[in-house]
Amino acid sequence: CAPRAETGNGVQKSFYHQSHWSKAKAVPPPIFASNGAPNGATNGAQRRSDAALQLDRQLRGVETVSALMSVVTPSALPHFDVGNVVLAFTAAARVVEERTLS
Repeated sequence: CAPRAETGNGVQKSFYHQSHWSKAKAVPPPIFASNGAPNGATNGAQRRSDAALQLDRQLRGVETVSALMSVVTPSALPHFDVGNVVLAFTAAARVVEERTLS
């Protein structure tokens, strides 16, 4: 017999039925949701700022350590959001070669 859950109105339904499990939301993952202008979504999702998106483009385009360091400057860091931080770390892992670490 399949495990069953009480729905609160006296009806039991199987844990295996898809209606028992919560549905995925049609919003970006929380790491990409930052404070900014609302994008019109009714579920409270926020749009990332234009400055953050510009930094994303710059971080994705770096191919050398010096190019990365020209984007990740002390004056730029206060404008980084969580998504920019993730991209900066992944860009660093991509451009740093093992011989540069010694």
